[in-house]
Amino acid sequence: MSLADELQKLQQLRDAGTLTAEEFELAKDRLLQAPPPAAPAPQVVVPNISLLKEVDPAVTRVADKAVNFQGVTGVIFMVIALVVAMFILFVGCSMVGGMNDGPLGSSGICDHPSVTCQ
Repeated sequence: MSLADELQKLQQLRDAGTLTAEEFELAKDRLLQAPPPAAPAPQVVVPNISLLKEVDPAVTRVADKAVNFQGVTGVIFMVIALVVAMFILFVGCSMVGGMNDGPLGSSGICDHPSVTCQ
């Protein structure tokens, strides 16, 4: 109820003789001195999590296999990248050292006319 509704209700009680003039004044003073009612707190909507519990076991198995496949392929690609990096480092070091023929044969870079090897 609003403040105006409360005051109107008190006035009706006084007019009906239920409240004396003194009781009416006391109640009216209490209403006017009371702090305004607080705004209602916003409601938080909680999602229904029960839908997550009803997942088909076949879907779970497929998801697990996909995760395992990604892990295996990630390891394979890391090993390949490591081998390629070691190869590039190995061949590059043999060229910097001034050797035209590295352990894997001629690198070909020193055979180019614009490159001078030491």
